[in-house]
Amino acid sequence: LEGGGYSIYIDGTYVPGQTWTSYCIRLDETALWYDAATHQRVTGAQIGAVLSDLSELKIRGWCQRTVGTGGLDGVFLGPAE
Repeated sequence: LEGGGYSIYIDGTYVPGQTWTSYCIRLDETALWYDAATHQRVTGAQIGAVLSDLSELKIRGWCQRTVGTGGLDGVFLGPAE
């Protein structure tokens, strides 16, 4: 995520199955968000600054060719259900 003068990322070990797999990543300090420049954990205030002026949302995907095809569908950015 980029905005408010910050670029932050979350580095998770999400391993999708061979069927559609859902993930929920919290947009607060309870998740493992890091500053892209320093690689240090960010505070709730920094996450708030990013979200209040969000300019970019990037999702990096990785697919192992031997598994077949992969895809990304139904990205939702909003309050937790």
